[in-house]
Amino acid sequence: MYALCLALLFATPAPTTVGLGLTVAASDGAPVVDRAWIDARVERANAIFAPVGLRFAVAWVRPAPPTVPARLITRADRHATGATLRPDVVNVYVAAHLEDIHEPGRVRRGVHWRPRRPKGSHLVIVAAYSGEHVLAHELGHFFGNPKHSATPGNLMSYTRADGLPTLDAGQRRNIRAHLRRFLRTGELKRVAPPPLKAPAAP
Repeated sequence: MYALCLALLFATPAPTTVGLGLTVAASDGAPVVDRAWIDARVERANAIFAPVGLRFAVAWVRPAPPTVPARLITRADRHATGATLRPDVVNVYVAAHLEDIHEPGRVRRGVHWRPRRPKGSHLVIVAAYSGEHVLAHELGHFFGNPKHSATPGNLMSYTRADGLPTLDAGQRRNIRAHLRRFLRTGELKRVAPPPLKAPAAP
């Protein structure tokens, strides 16, 4: 009985799947990323967040409206992404280019941003040239981890290590708490889990 209690205490929680809604900027008339780029980063995020019991499924991918810049240079450019937001999902904007608003000319790969409108809204912005872990890193911010970590290999650190990025106990608690709050308030809704990938042929 004691062993069973321990197993239940430390068991990975049953996964909760939420949707990602991606708005993709265009450059020279073509989307700045393709579906393979998106799927690879979502798959990596799912592997990283698996110990937390959180999964992501792509709900939709659509082109950016003409009012939203493909290149996000200024604060106003970032605020314009508020026009892309839709309910029930984690909104993601894939930009052609992203710069630091405090250090002009400094290139950024991703950011968790709160547009001026709609009030209280937030989204993840990633650049088309961002690496495979950047979406997951910004999702870590979205789900309640605003601070960066000094631990190499931690998802919220800028210093990579071998293997998948990890989350510490406090970060996992923050993610679970924010997920519960987002579901309770209706900001996010559960969706069907993404289909399992077929194993590679031998």
